[in-house]
Amino acid sequence: MPPKYYYFIEDLDVTNDNIPDGVLVRQFTIKDNFITYHNNNFITEDKLKSLLEQDSTKIKHKPLLVSNKILNEIKNKHVNLSTIPRIIISKKSYFAHLLHKKNIDENLLLKKLNNLF
Repeated sequence: MPPKYYYFIEDLDVTNDNIPDGVLVRQFTIKDNFITYHNNNFITEDKLKSLLEQDSTKIKHKPLLVSNKILNEIKNKHVNLSTIPRIIISKKSYFAHLLHKKNIDENLLLKKLNNLF
């Protein structure tokens, strides 16, 4: 059985101009309340938009947007890791802004993210 992957999605500014150039997607697994990072992938804005293109009529589960505080609590294991969503996105990120404009199904997005790695 393949591992159950989770994803942190955060803004990434590579030009240091305080404008996100894309997002950093960090793939990880959880075992025995321990986070193991597997891969990182930088996604440009154009690639990000293509990932979000999907049929919005079949929405079942929307990805959960969390505050930066909750994001850090998850990373530092100050929450029960068995209860976290599969895709963890900061509410203030550029990615969240794109999600707000579209209806995105978490399961379809998970498949697309799995295909990135």
